[in-house]
Amino acid sequence: MRLNKPISLAIGILLSTNGYSDGIMEDEPYLIGWSKVITLSAGPAWAWPGDDQTLGRLYVYPVNFDEVARFRGSEDARTLGTGEVFLALQHQVANNMIGRLGLAFAGASQVEVNGTMDLVAVPNVANYSYHINHSRVAIKGLLATENPAYYVQPYLSGSFGIGFNHAYSFETHPPVYLANPGIALAKLGYQSNTTQGFAFTLGAGVQKNLSPHWQVGLGYEFADWGKSRLNNAMPDPWGYGYPKLSYLYTHELQFSLSFIC
Repeated sequence: MRLNKPISLAIGILLSTNGYSDGIMEDEPYLIGWSKVITLSAGPAWAWPGDDQTLGRLYVYPVNFDEVARFRGSEDARTLGTGEVFLALQHQVANNMIGRLGLAFAGASQVEVNGTMDLVAVPNVANYSYHINHSRVAIKGLLATENPAYYVQPYLSGSFGIGFNHAYSFETHPPVYLANPGIALAKLGYQSNTTQGFAFTLGAGVQKNLSPHWQVGLGYEFADWGKSRLNNAMPDPWGYGYPKLSYLYTHELQFSLSFIC
């Protein structure tokens, strides 16, 4: 009898401990070992692609035109939609802290670049516009708290990779015509072009566990799409150049849904 009581007590403690451990793993299976995470995110973004740019130099005796064409970008905000698929591995990196590292594939709807155009020292000759579509492939990381005492879990994220910016559909209103050697008059225009360049993002937000495998999030993300430009559509003997942007920044409100497997 005296021996049976300690044995029964030990068995009871062992069973209760195993049950508690199973409960932890059931609620938070990704805290032990490596887990795969698929995150889909989307949301509205805002951009201000309003850079001014001067193209070319032309000397016609006795006048030296330092500005053949000057594009004055509009400072109005543009609203667009963005989306991302983030494929990552997740691991506990510290007490109450998890990390994710993987590949992100992102894209955005078109953003319009527009403004007014000066030509050979004549201001406001025409309004101009063209569009840019963006996509990117990046290495992305995320660091988040995982404390059961918190209702939501704060996170920080960042990525860097290659951006693909497709510029197209250049137009002026009214149409602008230029004289070129061998051509009486040619309509000013630029061809579409896809530019590859460095792109990065920085983000912050909160996440909420809905179940052991599902998680939702809300955050802010800053993105630099990188450079973009159009191509010349007509002979360019004087080296006018072409409209371009050295960068394009966006500010995104990001809604996310993650599946942890």
